[in-house]
Amino acid sequence: MFGINVVAGSLEIDGCEVTSASIACIGVKDGAEARVRRCRVHGSPKSGICFYEGAKGVVEECEIYDNGLAGAALQGSRDVTVRSNKIRDGRGSGIRIMREGGGLIEDNEIFSNADAGVIVFSNADPTVRRNRIYDGKQSGVFVHEGKGSFVENDIFGNVLSGVEVSGASTTSLSNNDIHDNLQAGLHFHSDACGVIEKNRIERNASDGAFVQEGAKPQLRKNSFVGNQGFGIRVKADGRGVFEGNEFNGNKKGDKFVAPAAEPNVQWKD
Repeated sequence: MFGINVVAGSLEIDGCEVTSASIACIGVKDGAEARVRRCRVHGSPKSGICFYEGAKGVVEECEIYDNGLAGAALQGSRDVTVRSNKIRDGRGSGIRIMREGGGLIEDNEIFSNADAGVIVFSNADPTVRRNRIYDGKQSGVFVHEGKGSFVENDIFGNVLSGVEVSGASTTSLSNNDIHDNLQAGLHFHSDACGVIEKNRIERNASDGAFVQEGAKPQLRKNSFVGNQGFGIRVKADGRGVFEGNEFNGNKKGDKFVAPAAEPNVQWKD
């Protein structure tokens, strides 16, 4: 079972080392509240910390590592703040937000996880700001059929794309640094949309932004610099609005729009 299971009331967990050989190290549910500070949370086959079914709480200044599914999971919980933690070396994702979960994810270091640093799906809608998300074995951020506002994050050095969005997601990204990832900076596919503005997308190993499979993002006032592919590439089944973006030194050119995509693309320099 859980190392610590909070099912009612409120609990302070401060300066503890918590591990579990069963489910999560710390589980909080049914409207209960937990404030977890300055703890080491590790070794679970599933999540390090899991808030679900309307649970509330704060996770702050913890070291969360070597968990199987996620360092922190928010399932149907919105009143949760995850702040100033190191979430690292997980066997799954760093933070996993699902089932209409939300919350505030800010000022964390999320790195060296086997799955995406932050995963958002099942109509979840978090605010994710000022995090460093890096050196992951998949994408830095992955959103599938989710929402979310991503602001002022530093996303770099991930094996796949910096940010991948798919499946009718409506994600907002603004003022992020998305750089030095080993595939595209931004990858939109499978009907993804959203507003992407004022980001710096630099030195990624493929395109700055790659749009395919019916995706229709709105990219405005972004800077695409030094990417190894195109600044922006739109495949034949992609679409979208591209307005006021700046380009410099992208190896294959500023933009490529497949001829079949041109009727579905609005482009304003």
